[in-house]
Amino acid sequence: MKTIHIYCGLFLLCFACVQPTIEHKIEVELDMRKLGDIQAVGIRGEYPPLSWNTDLPLTDPDGDGIYTGNFIMDIPYDSFQYKFVLNGSEFELPGQDNRVLNFEGKTSLKLQAAFDQP
Repeated sequence: MKTIHIYCGLFLLCFACVQPTIEHKIEVELDMRKLGDIQAVGIRGEYPPLSWNTDLPLTDPDGDGIYTGNFIMDIPYDSFQYKFVLNGSEFELPGQDNRVLNFEGKTSLKLQAAFDQP
C-alpha cells in the first residue's frame, strides 16, 4: 500500500510543477562580414528547436555577409542560452560564457549580433 502512495505522490508532483509555455518568435541577424572561408553558419542552444549538438542553419541569400534565420521557441522560461557556430564545429567566444537572450516579457524579438563579439 505504501508503494502505491509513493507512486501517486510522484505522479502528482510531476504534474503539479508543469509551467505553461509561451511561444516566442525569434528573428536572427548575424554579422559575418569580418570573416572569410565561411561554409556554414548556425546557432545552437539549450531549448528546441535549438540543440547543443546540431546547428540550426542561418543563411545569407543576398550575399551581404549578414546571415539570417527565424525560429519559434515554445518554452516556460524568460531566457535561453546560445552560441553561434562557424562551419559546423567552430563555436564563437571560446572559453567565454554562452550568450543569453532575455525575452523581458516580449513574445517576438530580433536578435542582432556579430560573430565572436560579445
